[in-house]
Amino acid sequence: MFILALLEDSVRIPPERFNKELHSISDEINKKYSNRVLLDVGLCICLYDIVKLGDAFVFPGDGASFVQTKFRMIVFKPFVGEVLVGRILNSSEDGVHVSMAFFEHIFIPFTSLQQPSTFHRAEKKWLWEYSGYQLSMDQNMSIRFRVDAVEFNSPSHPRKINEANLENDAPMIIIGSIAESGLGMLSWWSPNTEEDTKTETKENQ
Repeated sequence: MFILALLEDSVRIPPERFNKELHSISDEINKKYSNRVLLDVGLCICLYDIVKLGDAFVFPGDGASFVQTKFRMIVFKPFVGEVLVGRILNSSEDGVHVSMAFFEHIFIPFTSLQQPSTFHRAEKKWLWEYSGYQLSMDQNMSIRFRVDAVEFNSPSHPRKINEANLENDAPMIIIGSIAESGLGMLSWWSPNTEEDTKTETKENQ
């Protein structure tokens, strides 16, 4: 789910922070990269460490110094086939929109739900028809899914995602699936989990 990405950038240090160069570099890197999606890399979480500091340069007209820096960032980029747990944000006839609190651009298409499943338009939720029972996929409840794809959206190669009920400018999108045994709502596979999840949901309201 999380990886270390080696990056390199020229970091600007203002004159008033020359005496705290290392802390300043760390702060500037976190300020620039944290919570930012890099194309084909993933969602940057925070700085892990600084690998190498190059020479500092000062350019005419700017009293700050610029330090060429190699560093590693903790990055969120799940691999295809990885199993994750999130919560259902909302559902539509296209599928289910899932959140992991810090990342909300996750979509499970209706073709990747447990089958047979039907959409309840009045309550806006999916129901899995299983052995004569209708198992519900309720909003705010925990769901386990497998990653089918991690897709990036760039200005030069925009991706049409209206069908996923996600923003068209979402820089990174995870496409998931629950079409196999053990995946889907946690309450389907463990009775105790259902009660724990309901209790947790009430506490958060």
